[in-house]
Amino acid sequence: MMFKYLLLEDLGIFSRLEWQKHQKINIIIGENDTGKTYILKMLYCIAKSLEEYTKRAEADNKSWKEILAEKILWVYQPSKKKRILTTLIRNKTIKPVTVHTPPLKRN
Repeated sequence: MMFKYLLLEDLGIFSRLEWQKHQKINIIIGENDTGKTYILKMLYCIAKSLEEYTKRAEADNKSWKEILAEKILWVYQPSKKKRILTTLIRNKTIKPVTVHTPPLKRN
């Protein structure tokens, strides 16, 4: 999956992350504990949820946001101390993730 644009707001350690002009190969560098792994995990969540959404039958009726929320919970597996993320996802109070990809079509 090739991303053209990514915007994360109030998610994890980022109050706002806007990433534009993705190339075929991107290198993420930075000091320890600055969010590199967090970005990679989020890109994985987005790519896998889009893939799952397009493969599901229309009769399944699950929205992409619901699939993304499930994927985020699975990938990040918040501990009991980090239930805030779980609560935000389940209550759908997380601000939207904006991703520009080719048009999505369900099989």
